Amino acid sequence: MKIPHLKISFGETKMNKVVKFFILSDYLFWGGWGLISPIFAVFILQRIGAANVFTVGAAAALYYLTKAISELPISFYLDRHEGEKDDFYALLIGLFLGGLVTLIFLAVTSVAALLLAMVVQGFAFALYSSSWPAIFSRHLDKNHYSLEWALDHFGIDVVSAVTAFLGGSIALLLGFNLIFILGAVAAFSGTALLFFVPDLILPKQTTKEPILMDHAGPTIGK
Repeated sequence: MKIPHLKISFGETKMNKVVKFFILSDYLFWGGWGLISPIFAVFILQRIGAANVFTVGAAAALYYLTKAISELPISFYLDRHEGEKDDFYALLIGLFLGGLVTLIFLAVTSVAALLLAMVVQGFAFALYSSSWPAIFSRHLDKNHYSLEWALDHFGIDVVSAVTAFLGGSIALLLGFNLIFILGAVAAFSGTALLFFVPDLILPKQTTKEPILMDHAGPTIGK
């Protein structure tokens, strides 16, 4: 598959294609969740008749608990297998589920269904947070480690700010359904973008040690 030509450079040093596409994928994925962030609690309270503020807190707690419990075994599994193919597939599944769960929310009409959806979301983000930083850190350009991480964080913050504003505005004018559909489209687009990086499907062996750095952690509204 041909790589679209993207010119991103720092002086004489060009950003490698893996880093470029991972950052762009992150922007799309988090932009989609940014649409949902400002309206999620209101959506729950309005969509589910039996829901209250305790329900919102319990749903958030279940999401974080599922993510926390899932991350360690997923990370252990990925570390025990050499190469990046398993990391790549775990990332694709996580991103896909992260988009799918936005559509699942549209079908939620009970507290039980909401809690099940939060489990799916927690597992999706556990896959994402265990695999995305591992691959990204291995491909950072020399002497630009901090800058490339900063570009990812900066872009996520800016995109999330814009989409959060749009999400609230669209929900007010056109209702909740469109927000979740747009969120799914953005998340699925971020997943599809990674197929433009063929080196990850059949990765080359690397001897570089991962540069373990923090990554933007998902929240209940993202």
